[in-house]
Amino acid sequence: MSDLRDRFEADRPFPLDPFQHEALDALDAGRSVLVAAPTGAGKTLVAEYAVATALDEGRKVFYTTPLKALSNQKYGDFVRLHGAAQVGLLTGDNSVNGEAPLVVMTTEVLRNMIYAGSPTLRGLRYVVLDEVHYLQNPYRGAVWEEVIIHLPLDVDLVCLSATVSNAEEVATWIQTVRGETTAVIEETRPVELRHLYLVGDRAAEQLHLLPTFVSTDGQSVPNPEAERLDQRETPNRGQRGRRRSRLYTPWRSEVVERLAEGGRHQGVVAEVEPRAGDPETQLEEALEAAAGPPLLLVLDGVQDPHNLGACLRSADAAGVAAVIVPRDRAAGLTPVVRKVAAGAAESVPLVAVINLARTLRQLKERGVWLVGTDDAAGRSLFEADLTGPVALVMGSEGEGLRRLTRDCCDQLVSIPMAGAVESLNVSVAAGVALFEAVRQRAAGRANAKKK
Repeated sequence: MSDLRDRFEADRPFPLDPFQHEALDALDAGRSVLVAAPTGAGKTLVAEYAVATALDEGRKVFYTTPLKALSNQKYGDFVRLHGAAQVGLLTGDNSVNGEAPLVVMTTEVLRNMIYAGSPTLRGLRYVVLDEVHYLQNPYRGAVWEEVIIHLPLDVDLVCLSATVSNAEEVATWIQTVRGETTAVIEETRPVELRHLYLVGDRAAEQLHLLPTFVSTDGQSVPNPEAERLDQRETPNRGQRGRRRSRLYTPWRSEVVERLAEGGRHQGVVAEVEPRAGDPETQLEEALEAAAGPPLLLVLDGVQDPHNLGACLRSADAAGVAAVIVPRDRAAGLTPVVRKVAAGAAESVPLVAVINLARTLRQLKERGVWLVGTDDAAGRSLFEADLTGPVALVMGSEGEGLRRLTRDCCDQLVSIPMAGAVESLNVSVAAGVALFEAVRQRAAGRANAKKK
């Protein structure tokens, strides 16, 4: 195994699955690879290894997707991993750093580059074809065929799909036109897939929502209740003698309303499970997973769910390892918090502890410097050293830090106020403090590189 492979696997916070090892082995052997695995199984890791290999060799890699939105998302992901200077984006709407060693693009852009003989293709090592099942698309599939056939033969392919049904046949065809290709197929589904039957009924107030299949004697069979519903349908005469079916395909808005079960929504519904584990374990895992000196945010009794959601959003943007809150007399992870957090509630660990003062003392024992914010503090936030392991401690709305929390802090700082307003909202203050820490750490890394 190469040094690059050793480093790549060591940097993952989890052991690789057998199918991932198989795919990486194929790339190391100089073969193209088609990875067919369910959503959430970890196909993208194979593409990340191809990216790491190309960059290590001083060559290029193109990551193609069928959608502009997906290209934009992947561009953001890779910028966070490799930095903006290393990553480009080419779609019908955006052209950013197109000569970068790693370029994310829509598949049509790559097809056009091939036909135009673009000099950007020079030095290309890998092309990732995400959602390669688009080969089956009657309108756009020819684009994927043309890329696979006409791409220079010294470029290896990394083809990814969760839904391609004939992976071995596709891999065999790719091998006939491009050389050795390995099909890697993983059937274990890490994310449960449930099939539901949803139909509108003009004779009922609510849409019918039923499991498509049920278990009978250990076998999965069609739901007999759904079958009875179909058989019960008796068309009624509508106006002008038209026959109108009792059952109908519901509108998208009706589907969302039914799935939301009366809850407030913005046109999207997702079912998620809360994080398992006790708070101490969650905090320990967050600290161990932190890249570099951990940055933590402690909220001492913030009760407004809008403030908590805004703090989580700022924490995610600043790369905070975890947000710590007291379990009692503070806002919890409610639907309002999740909505205001705009996704950050799913990415930043929110650790609710029974005894906040005890948790702060435990952090101090681990070498974390506790910096509390207090309007009366004589020292400015911008004078504090926030480059090491730091927990920024914010007080509640109106009350500020409680006495026990204040006594646990190693240092108290204030945010200088130049106007008539005496203090900031806690979510705004948290954002200011967090990004001062981000600024100091970035400046410290820049100075270290100069030396």
